[in-house]
Amino acid sequence: MDDIHFGNRQTVENPVDIPKAHEPLIISVTPAGEFYGLHKDSPDLRYQNSSLPRGLVFMANYREFDNKQELKTRRGSEKDVENLTLLFNGMGYKIPRQHINMTRSETTAAIKHFKKDPELKNVDSCIVIIMSHGCDEKSFYTKDHETMQIDDIVRKFSNSYCPVLIGKPKIFIFQYCRGKLEDTGVVNHVQSVVNNMPQQNKMQIETDAASADVTGVNRDASYTDMFIIFSTIEGFVSFRHPEHGSWLIESICDIFMKNAFEMNLNDLMMMVSQKVRNKYKENGKMQVCERVMRGFDRHFYFNPRPLRD
Repeated sequence: MDDIHFGNRQTVENPVDIPKAHEPLIISVTPAGEFYGLHKDSPDLRYQNSSLPRGLVFMANYREFDNKQELKTRRGSEKDVENLTLLFNGMGYKIPRQHINMTRSETTAAIKHFKKDPELKNVDSCIVIIMSHGCDEKSFYTKDHETMQIDDIVRKFSNSYCPVLIGKPKIFIFQYCRGKLEDTGVVNHVQSVVNNMPQQNKMQIETDAASADVTGVNRDASYTDMFIIFSTIEGFVSFRHPEHGSWLIESICDIFMKNAFEMNLNDLMMMVSQKVRNKYKENGKMQVCERVMRGFDRHFYFNPRPLRD
C-alpha cells in the first residue's frame, strides 16, 4: 500500500493555529561517567557491555522501490539513517556498513556477511535495524518488491544460527507499518494529550503503510537475550516526517543520547514509548510502539563512550 500523504492544506487565517516549526534533532551523546550496572547490580542481573567497540550494528534502510506506484519513496528515512549513525557511533558502536535499498537476495547476503564479521565474537552486544514499508504485521518489503519475514531476521541471530552471540544482548529495531489502521485515540479525562502538545503540520506526516495480517513472531527455546522494538502495534501504521524522519527513530535518538549514560534499556524504552505516544498529527492520529523481550532477563546499559575520567 502506498504512503498516505495528508495533502498540502494548512490554516493560515488564524496565526494561533499555525503549527510551530519542527526543529531538527541535533545528535549529541552524553557519555557515561562509569560502567553502570557493575556496582549497582549483581552479575546475574546485568549484561556486560564494556567492549570496544560496545557492539556491531546492522542497519538496512529501504527508501526507494522498483514499484514506485505501489511503494512510494520513504521520504525522511535518510534522516533516520543519519541520526542513528551519529547516535550509535557516539555511543561507541561500530556500523560496518549502511545498507541502502537492497533487494531480497542482497539483504540475505548482507546479513550473512555481517554474521561472519570476526569482530562480532569480541563485542558485548549487537543491534539490528530494519526500516522499510510493511507488507503485513510480520513482513516488510525490499527494493525489488519482494518480502522478508521478521521471523527469519530474528531467527538468523538466535543461539542456534548465531552461536557467537550466545548470552549477549541482541537488540532489534523494526520501523515499518504493521497494518492499515490509524489510531485516533480516546479522550483522557485526566489529561488530554492533544490539548497539551504542540500541533504538527498535517502536510508533514506520512506513513510506512501496509495491509493487516495479524500474527505473532515465532518463538523458539534458542531465542534468548533478545529485545525487539516495533514502531507500532499489530495492525496499525507508523508515521514518518518527510524531513525529520520517523516518530520512533527520532524519539529513540533523542531519549538515548540524553539518558543512556545512566539508564538501562528497558527504562529508556519506557521514555521512548511515552514520547511516541504523545506525538500526534493535526487530525488526531497517534502511534504506540511495542517492545518484546525474549529471554532478556537482565539489565542492559549502553555505557556510551568515550567515558569521562
